[in-house]
Amino acid sequence: MAADIKCPNCGHEFAISDALSEDVKKELRDKMKDFVKKKEEEFSKKEDEFLQKEKDLQKALLQKEKDWEKEAQLREQAAARQFEEEKQKLQLHIEQELRKNIGADFEHKLRLLEQNNKDNEEKLRAARDREVNFLKQEQELKDKEAELELTLQRRIIEEKTKLSEDLRKLEEQRFATREADYQLRLKEMEKKLDDQTKLADEMKRKAEQGSMQLQ
Repeated sequence: MAADIKCPNCGHEFAISDALSEDVKKELRDKMKDFVKKKEEEFSKKEDEFLQKEKDLQKALLQKEKDWEKEAQLREQAAARQFEEEKQKLQLHIEQELRKNIGADFEHKLRLLEQNNKDNEEKLRAARDREVNFLKQEQELKDKEAELELTLQRRIIEEKTKLSEDLRKLEEQRFATREADYQLRLKEMEKKLDDQTKLADEMKRKAEQGSMQLQ
């Protein structure tokens, strides 16, 4: 419901919109528009300022993180260098103490070690010489065994050849003996056949003579 106002003189009530002229209404509308526009501009400006501050803050935080990381790396590197320096100092101190404590005893042990190395080298050289001689003798023995094996193979071949020749001769002798025996038997049979033929001829001749005498 629209707000009403009351005339202080006559007491008549009427709407505010009826009391305002068109010029006043226009002026009010213009002022309202200006007010709204101004507020919007202020809001937009504040929003831009807020966004810029947010960007600046993020940038500052990022830079701070980088600074912290760099500082941490520097501290880490410094700690590493300090640790390495302390380590080298400790090693140097230990070496110095060892040199002080060992002294002549170390030199004596070193000479003994060198002498032992020399003796071991001589023993190793002698062992190598023995190994070379052993290998040489072993090779000579292998050569002799190979030569003996070759000689045995040759003898076996010669014996096989001789045996084959003897067998061949024996076979020839056997064949010759069989041939001679065959010829002898053939002659005996021929002689018997000849004797039988002669006997038959003689008997035939006698039979013919007897027949002629009977006539």
